[in-house]
Amino acid sequence: MLVLAALQVAGAAKPPAPPPNPNFIVLKDQLDEHWDNDFYCADVTGDIVSAGVPLQAHTCKEPNNDELFETNSPREGQIWVSDHRMCLAMSAAGSGYLVTVELCDPKGIDVSQLWQSTPDGQIHPQSDMSLCWVVGEEPGVEHGGGGDHLNKTFSIAPCDKALAAYQQFYMGRGFVGTPP
Repeated sequence: MLVLAALQVAGAAKPPAPPPNPNFIVLKDQLDEHWDNDFYCADVTGDIVSAGVPLQAHTCKEPNNDELFETNSPREGQIWVSDHRMCLAMSAAGSGYLVTVELCDPKGIDVSQLWQSTPDGQIHPQSDMSLCWVVGEEPGVEHGGGGDHLNKTFSIAPCDKALAAYQQFYMGRGFVGTPP
């Protein structure tokens, strides 16, 4: 009986991912957060949410208002930083791009603020579907806020199937942009 129980445990499939908070944008793969069943969320870097601040990937934590986003808000294709009345935008940084917090374009026509997701969880700038949101491949670094909160870099880079674990996200509200 004990041997049978051990075989059942050893052959058990990995538990399904928990449903995300409806306002979290969660990386589908746990990466180095698997040991404690945590996930990485899109998170505004630092404690002050203001224009120009980039996103990072951070251990999902509740309740915290710098990880709360509304997709297709205030207009279709935009991502609203819920409690701060700002939007996410693609911003040039050196030879690449970051996702940063910016004042929302009230008309919803600033292409740097328009996003499109795909059924597999990639998030692209609408202006260039060959680019994807991507979490850094480096090991998570202890944030220093206590507990087991890790953070990683977050950027926009060419989409690459080999990097799917770093480029596919759950969005609690389903999608951004036009429906898939």
